[in-house]
Amino acid sequence: FLSFDEISKMRLVCKAFNKAGQRLLNRGFFTMEQKQNAFLKIVKSKLPRRESERRSHPLSRHCDILTSIETRISMMSMTYSKYIEQNLCCFIPGKVIDEVLRVLKILEGTDDPPRAHEILQELRDISSMAIEHFDEKICPLLKLSRPCLNARPAKCHLPSTSQDSSPSRDMSNFSMAFNNVIVDKLLSDTLTKKFIALTNEFKKTKETIAEQHKCIRRQMRTIKNQGKQVVELKRRIDDWETKHKEISANVNQIHNFEHNQPIRQSFNTDNVLKNVAPVLNDMLENAVKIDLPAFKSNIKPRMAQITLKRNLRDVLPQDYKKIKFSK
Repeated sequence: FLSFDEISKMRLVCKAFNKAGQRLLNRGFFTMEQKQNAFLKIVKSKLPRRESERRSHPLSRHCDILTSIETRISMMSMTYSKYIEQNLCCFIPGKVIDEVLRVLKILEGTDDPPRAHEILQELRDISSMAIEHFDEKICPLLKLSRPCLNARPAKCHLPSTSQDSSPSRDMSNFSMAFNNVIVDKLLSDTLTKKFIALTNEFKKTKETIAEQHKCIRRQMRTIKNQGKQVVELKRRIDDWETKHKEISANVNQIHNFEHNQPIRQSFNTDNVLKNVAPVLNDMLENAVKIDLPAFKSNIKPRMAQITLKRNLRDVLPQDYKKIKFSK
């Protein structure tokens, strides 16, 4: 069997599905309401009359949950019942029916159910969204199709009791309103998909930007290190240029010194001898003889007896004493 949520979605297929779905949804809503009221009466009948004894009773939690469900159903009934009775719409949120039936099934099958705020959290959310959507999107269209809904009930004439109104025009207005509701739903679904796609794209773009920032930070660190290396290399190059200038200056100084030395003249020895020889002859001829004092030397000449090598063999050992130097 299909759930009421699936039935509400199947209404978009065609008009026949729409009519069948409306009947099933209205029937499910009334059945749900009756089942909840019957279950609540049974639980209350088993509870004691005193309030102090009810709080400690095992069925007190059942009663609290059913009372909260009754409040939600009454809110939904005040929103939809007026339009359902006039055949302008059906009970649209089938998911609310499924959720209420699920909670009732849990209460019937257990003696210790969860707390009311835990088990009814989903029901509160979907029922609040359904009422808000109906008041904002569907109710204005229904009021436009039936202006008498804005007036007091005494001046409102329904199609079944009015003799002046035309049923065909009312049906056409209702079909237009229903088509507008379907179009709005389709547009909302399309916009939701686009919003989800844009959200995912934004997340990817944000991640890409974060990666780019990381890469930029790494590049900045690399550039900083390279800047330090360039400064060091520039300092070394300046030192080398200074040394090169000093060496070049020294080399130039040595080169200039060699070029500034006087050039030695080459003399012809023959010409020199021809010019100097007569002068020397005159000096020798005119030289004055000078009697120098006698110089007596105390150094005695040394005398040695030399024996030839070939005669050494004939010398006797006793004759070695004769071979001596005389001073």
